[in-house]
Amino acid sequence: MSSSAVLRSALRSALRSALRSRRVRSLATAFVASTGAVLASACDASFHDLRPHSSLSSEVDDARPTALADGDGGVNEATVLRRGIFQGRTGHQGEGQIEIRQHQDGMLLLVFGDDFAASPVPGPVVVLSYRADLGLRLEPEQGDVDLGAPRALAGAQAYVLPEGTDDRDYVWIFCKPFGVEIARAELKDVP
Repeated sequence: MSSSAVLRSALRSALRSALRSRRVRSLATAFVASTGAVLASACDASFHDLRPHSSLSSEVDDARPTALADGDGGVNEATVLRRGIFQGRTGHQGEGQIEIRQHQDGMLLLVFGDDFAASPVPGPVVVLSYRADLGLRLEPEQGDVDLGAPRALAGAQAYVLPEGTDDRDYVWIFCKPFGVEIARAELKDVP
């Protein structure tokens, strides 16, 4: 294991322990803010998307769910199957509604409400999971589904879900490079 990996692991462990104590949350937040650049440079990660804005909205990766603009693909006409409310985790902001909707043709959609917002972090991903706690990493063998980067960390957006993923109990915003839980919504069936 490289020295930078050991450093990252030790810092993550210390930060998680500190965040469990309410007294040190503000201190831990200051520590993360002040050392974020050091950690990012230690792992040689780059979090800047230099593509033109127009290419972001039209690009579709077949291995990932397709992002839809609000109103596209009958998002508003789809039946709500499950619903949840985001809450922040580990001292981060997270709020707003999330729904799984089924379109009349059977297509499943993950729909973020207008009120959705989460803390800005490097390398965020949307994750569907059975797990109430993700810990430091995603576990595909335990049913975690990485849906890729959100279009934005605030506002309405919708994604076509891969088949067979609508039974997950939680939707996460997860900082993948640093293994930090940002926000979680527990999904409940809508009668």
